Order: sequence, then structure tokens, then C-alpha cells
Amino acid sequence: MMIKNSSNNVSVLCVLSFVIMLITMPFLFWQTSMIVSFPLFINSSIFFSYSLCFDWISLSFSSLVLVISMCVFSFGCIYMKNDPHYWRFTNILSLFVLSMNFLIYSASLFALLIGWDGLGIVSFLLIIYYSSTESFKSGFLTLLINRFGDLFIVAGAVMLIQLGNFNLFVEKASWTLLCLLVLASLTKSAQYPFSAWLPAAMAAPTPVSALVHSSTLVTAGIYLLIRLSINSPLNTQMASMLCFLGSLTCLLGGYAAMYENDLKKIIALSTLSQLGLMTFSLSIHLPYLALFHLYMHAIFKALLFICAGHVLILTYGIQDLRLMGGILLQNPFLSLIFSVSALALVAFPFLNSYYSKHLILDMVFSSQVSFLPIFMLYLGSLLTGSYLIRMLFSLHYPSLLEKNHMFLSWKSMMPMLILSFLSVVSGYYCSLYLNVFTYSFLPKPILFINSCLVFFSFLFFLFFKSSKSTIFDTLLYSKPLYLQNNLTGFLMPMLHLEKSWFEPNLKFMVYYMSFTKPLAWFGGKERTVGFIFLFIFISLNLW
Repeated sequence: MMIKNSSNNVSVLCVLSFVIMLITMPFLFWQTSMIVSFPLFINSSIFFSYSLCFDWISLSFSSLVLVISMCVFSFGCIYMKNDPHYWRFTNILSLFVLSMNFLIYSASLFALLIGWDGLGIVSFLLIIYYSSTESFKSGFLTLLINRFGDLFIVAGAVMLIQLGNFNLFVEKASWTLLCLLVLASLTKSAQYPFSAWLPAAMAAPTPVSALVHSSTLVTAGIYLLIRLSINSPLNTQMASMLCFLGSLTCLLGGYAAMYENDLKKIIALSTLSQLGLMTFSLSIHLPYLALFHLYMHAIFKALLFICAGHVLILTYGIQDLRLMGGILLQNPFLSLIFSVSALALVAFPFLNSYYSKHLILDMVFSSQVSFLPIFMLYLGSLLTGSYLIRMLFSLHYPSLLEKNHMFLSWKSMMPMLILSFLSVVSGYYCSLYLNVFTYSFLPKPILFINSCLVFFSFLFFLFFKSSKSTIFDTLLYSKPLYLQNNLTGFLMPMLHLEKSWFEPNLKFMVYYMSFTKPLAWFGGKERTVGFIFLFIFISLNLW
């Protein structure tokens, strides 16, 4: 019954995300918006209404939240399948997604408060889900900081009552009102000095972390900042404050991750660093570029947490990097997807964050910003690559005392395949529609460069030979065929291959000769060339 209810949630989210994607297209192409207002009551000539805004920003962000939520719910079926209160977890998580959508479509103070308070209360319930002492401490810390930010929202409500207008999309908001809403956004987006609750929220289950750090709780503050900066451009004082706090948050997040050994906290601190980068982008008046990076970050960060959740299943809940050396070598598929998400975090060419993060770093030099924030921002970005290299090295290369193999079902692999596909292709295609290449330093023949990069990368894997590791030689060439396949009668039976990544205890029928050729110029040994076919397929799709 629990699995059936969760499958229903996944199906509903899939349908909703597809429908909203279709609705987004005319709003995006025609650059139109629509505000729907529901009158509530009138008191002392003040008109109280519940207003919703439908434009390409809200619709596209809501669609992205639903797609990521669908993948997280599907992952939660595996991660929480032995939990006796799984139905309660699913219901609370559904309220969490619903609260985020209320906030995304909000156009008045009442709609904003419903989504804002809903996120705060439901996040507290999710963090204390395991009912341990550590969970209660983390939950109350998160609740305290978020309630402190709500004070600024209430103060802004008092000002709006004096103005007699609860619409958030005013052309020229007062400086005090704008400052109050910005301070409330800083608490929700975990900017310094309100950053303590973000690593503490890792006490929640991993599916919750995947939602909180990708597209819901921490992005709510950034989303409100983007909305405010688009409708009412930030003045010099507020931009200077965001510039300093964003660069400082980026640096502190990267520095703390360098000395952290908890796998989930390292990923959480990387979120802190990326949020600082988005805030810095808003300070130099690039709200659409910050929104673009927000979308890209949501995709690969959800993928990173889902991969981390599978690693925790493999290690029976151990989160210390020092105790899980070489764990990803037991499952090369998980190793491949984890590496893709980590490379997307460091903006590796040509993954999705490459098209957003590099543009922000490039625009820093053309902005009127002092040396200190620029230095802190670039140092924090360099630290991102450093702690990710340490994390990947710890997960791949030290040997384990005891090795256990985990077979990933298609239900486990599907969320990772969807998000990894989006991590590869979403950056380029979204950049075409979001019109961020007006700032771009990238050359025009980008497909040619992309194809050359893929070609030389696979050539490197072909020439790579190490006596200690064969993962690069054998990661992509083999395609298993099960005994139930209709083609197995024409194929040669093999129980195993020497260097393949087939799952154990399963018999496969493999036409091995179609994937191997004797290459005398590589030492006369049998070398796998199946990935050459994969490269040809990728090149044809690129061109």
C-alpha cells in the first residue's frame, strides 16, 4: 500500500510537471504575465486579496520543482521502504512541495506568507522526523532562524497596511520595505550570518535533503530576491551588502567543506557556496543570470544528494568519508552518475552549470566591485574543486576491508538517469531561451568545441592503462542482455567478463566479439572499443 501511494504521487507529479511545461511555453515566447486575484474582505478601505502570478519565471520554476520532486519521491520509495511510518513521511513531503509552489506563484503578501510559513513549519517536521536528540537540536535551530526572518515579513506587512496595498509587484517599493524583505530572504537562503541552520538540517532523511538543498527551502530566499530585484532594482547600499555577504558565504562554505568528513554535510556546504554565488550575481544586477544558475544548481544538486543516498545505503548509513574508501568502485554506474553530478558542481565544460557559473564569474570583472569581494568569490570557487576532488578520491581509490555489492534496479536508476540527462543538456538549451548569452564570453562554434572535448576525452580513456585501476577501460563498453531477451539464442553465453561491470549472480548473453577488436598498435592486447560507437552516436546527436 505504501509503495502504491508513493507511485501515485510520482505519477501525479510527472503529469503536473509536463502540463506546466506546456503552459510555460507561450508565456516564455510572448513574454506575458497574468495575475489572478481572489478577493477576501475589505476593512477600513483596505482591500485584502489572495493574488497569484503566472509568468514564465513562476511557471518554469514550478515545473522544475515538480520534476525534481518526482525524482525524489521515486528515490524515497527505495530509501525509506523499511520505515514503519513511510506514509507520514510521504504526506509531509507532499506538503513541503505544495508550500513551495504556493510561494512560487505568490503575488500578494497573504500568498507569500502561506508558502513562507508552510516551508518553515514543514521543514521543522521533516528535520525532526527521526526523533533523536541531534534531530531536535537541528530542527529547533532551523525553526529559530526562520522565525527570526519571519519578523521582517511581519514588519513589511505593517508597512503594506499603511500603504493600503498588499501587492508585492509594485514598481517603486520604499527603501525600508525592500530592506525588510531582503533581510527575510537572507535568513531563508542561509546567507552569512544566518548560515548555521543549513548544515544542521542534514539530520533529516536524505530525500528531504535532496529537496531542501536543490529546489525548495534554500532557493525560496533566492527566488524572492530575484523577484524583488526584477521589479524594484536594488540601490547601491543594498547591492553592496549583498555583494559582501554573498562572497563571504561562498568563501566560508568552501572553507568549511575542506575540513568536513561527513558526506552529506560536504554537499550541504557546497550548497552554501553556490547560494553565495547567486547572491553575488544579484548584487551586480544580473537577476536573470542568478535565476539561470538557480535552475542549473537545482538539477545537479538533487542528483548529487540522490547519489549520496545510494552510497549511504551501500555503507549501511555510514556518512564518514574516512570509513567508505573505494565504495563507488563496487558499482561503476553509481560512480559514473556521482562523477557527472560532481563535475557539474565545478562547472565542467560543457555540463549545465558551465553555462551559468562561468558567466557570473566573467561578469564580475566588468562590474564595479572592489577587490576583496572578488578575491573571496574566486577563492571560494577554487575551493569547490578542491573539496570535491578530495571527496571523489575518498569514494573511489582507497581499498575497503570488506566489499558488498548493491544491485541497482531500474526503479533506482531512473531518477538518476533523468537528472543526469538534464545535467548534461539543460544548460545549453536553457541558455538559448533565457537570453543569457548577451553576457557570454563563450565562442560561437560551441558544438564543435563540445564534440572535440568528447572525442579527446574518450581517446584519453582509450589510452589510459593503469596496473591498479581498470575502471576507465571498462566503464562504457558492455551492454548486458538478460536470459529472457529474444536475441539470446544467437549470442554466445558468458558467465562473466574479466573487466566488466556486470552485476553478480546473473547470467548474461553477450555478443562479445562485436565490442572487442585486437589492436596491435596498443600492445597487441584485446581492447574494448564499444565507447567509439557511443562517441559516434553522441557526435551525430550534437550535429
